[in-house]
Amino acid sequence: MQKTLIALAVICLAQLSYAALPLKQFDEPLKTDFQMWHDNCEIYIPGVTQEEINQVRAGRFDTNNQSIKNYAACIWLESKILNTDMVMNKALLDIYMPKKIMEDEYIGYLLCAKKFRKQNIPFADKVFGLIQCNYNRNPNDFTFI
Repeated sequence: MQKTLIALAVICLAQLSYAALPLKQFDEPLKTDFQMWHDNCEIYIPGVTQEEINQVRAGRFDTNNQSIKNYAACIWLESKILNTDMVMNKALLDIYMPKKIMEDEYIGYLLCAKKFRKQNIPFADKVFGLIQCNYNRNPNDFTFI
């Protein structure tokens, strides 16, 4: 049976807002791990603001903002859902994905990752493209953490 993936996965912060799914729809592993990823990425990627994160959650992607792109890449790598070859870890997706969207989203996330896998652009740009692709596919179930 095909399972769903999130991006971000996106990639979880203290609250999910705008078009993002509410935190309560996520399973316990994500609720407990997301703050650690966020805290680590704030250390590794200084300069990203909560406002910039909220802008992405709302579907507004500033492709000229290197800090938010680096932050997004950091979150994906911290979660280990995505590696630097843009290959997704299905087992971790199954653990972290909200049950509400499991069946509908998994293939879409894989297709978005594949779309950027072979592009000759920096990893952070690939991840940001993946996030935009996921938003454009289904803004109602979009998650950026």
